[in-house]
Amino acid sequence: MKAAFVVIVLGLFPSSLLIAQAPTVEQVQCETRQLANLAARVGAADTAFLWRGGTGGGSYRGLVVRDPFRNSTPSQPTRFEYQMTFDLVFEQSADRLGPDRTLLPQATLVRRDGGTTLLPNPPPNELNIVGLGIELGLYFRGLPFPGGQKLLLTNVANDPFLRVSGAGWGIIQDDFQDNLVRSCHPFVSERDLRIYQILARTMRIDTCDDQGLGCGNPQPLQIALYRATEPDTYLVDIYSFNQETNPSLGAIPLGLTFERDALGRLTVGMAKVLVEGCTPQVCSTPGPPANIFFLPPLTPGRDRQGREVISNAPRLNVSLFGSDNIPETTIDWAALLAGTVYNENWP
Repeated sequence: MKAAFVVIVLGLFPSSLLIAQAPTVEQVQCETRQLANLAARVGAADTAFLWRGGTGGGSYRGLVVRDPFRNSTPSQPTRFEYQMTFDLVFEQSADRLGPDRTLLPQATLVRRDGGTTLLPNPPPNELNIVGLGIELGLYFRGLPFPGGQKLLLTNVANDPFLRVSGAGWGIIQDDFQDNLVRSCHPFVSERDLRIYQILARTMRIDTCDDQGLGCGNPQPLQIALYRATEPDTYLVDIYSFNQETNPSLGAIPLGLTFERDALGRLTVGMAKVLVEGCTPQVCSTPGPPANIFFLPPLTPGRDRQGREVISNAPRLNVSLFGSDNIPETTIDWAALLAGTVYNENWP
């Protein structure tokens, strides 16, 4: 069974119309299952953010971030990271070279170099390589059949091992709700896409729990971002899938809401743990512990954030055993995004 690790209640139509409208409960549930299917097919040793790329079906965008706290120690927390952005497109069937060959479901994975920390080839330090894999083959009991095609992408310039297009029946394996080429609803606006970019560049998760930041054993995470039924309210499902040991390790749902000023700029917001049975003292949901930080955006591969920034950042904490759970937090988005372009000229 595919279980979410974290849920945050975070062109056929004009963007202004899409902002005014919102998906139904059934449409949100459809997108939950669809993005869970995609998350289960993502192989990365890092954290991969995933979201829909437009109103139609089969179009996705994402950002992969290399372990942002790996240079930390319990006494000296540090954020320093490498990022890779990408577009992913699925098609119901694509033309093939031979006119007598069966048309197959197709996928294309493209790195967006303008939002990627590109490394020279060969890279001076392999620990800085950001990698992403997408399984295209059929699944059985949550695991891929051997021999299926897999797309591969890294942040290494001119990487000879990349595979950026391929075919696989797994793309249309599941029913309507999970099918990766379908659209659960058309309500994806430019404003939504800006929110997803902001979350992908500000939300950072540490799974070290009481060992402190930089314990050296981060969980691979897949984070799905999408709309809820209310305006300026979004969902984020954070999974911890492992391609060799599916299914997910557990589920911790959250809710994220935003407030805006007269110019549409973000002011403050609330992030809240939504797990049934979760109180300020204890959370009953299984899964790895998580510290969820909301940090200012930085230039990856160049900027560092230290104790002063990390210790004072709004965060959520979910632990099975500790009494220091933080089930909700207020986020000053105006302060968090100050000095960046992310909170200006909103669509």
